Amino acid sequence: MSHTTDEVTTAEQLAALPDDGNRYELVEGVLKIMSPAGFRHGRIAGKLLRRIGDYVEKHRLGETSTAETGFLIRQDPDSVRAPDVAFIATDRVAPFVHHAGYLPLAPDLVAEVVSPGDRSSDVESK
Repeated sequence: MSHTTDEVTTAEQLAALPDDGNRYELVEGVLKIMSPAGFRHGRIAGKLLRRIGDYVEKHRLGETSTAETGFLIRQDPDSVRAPDVAFIATDRVAPFVHHAGYLPLAPDLVAEVVSPGDRSSDVESK
């Protein structure tokens, strides 16, 4: 479940928000406040990350990340998305391996854990 605000926000402003225990995403400049995930959701996402990450690491395919990682997938207005699990191929992630901010690219693969309360339109748009 998420909550939105009416104010247009940039990726830079999103990065500067204080840690209040919530996760945030930007969708075309609109800040979406994401409720913290429950245990079932986190357990499933953790298993996905472990399995995908082990395969990616064993075959040296690239990098994986968790939901705390933001991807700047659009600018002006900014969209920063944070999938539950993401994979980025070596050739695409190499220039950003030491990048501290949101990666300015869309992952090659994302996995989202769908909760019973998630609207299908929200999942599809993400």
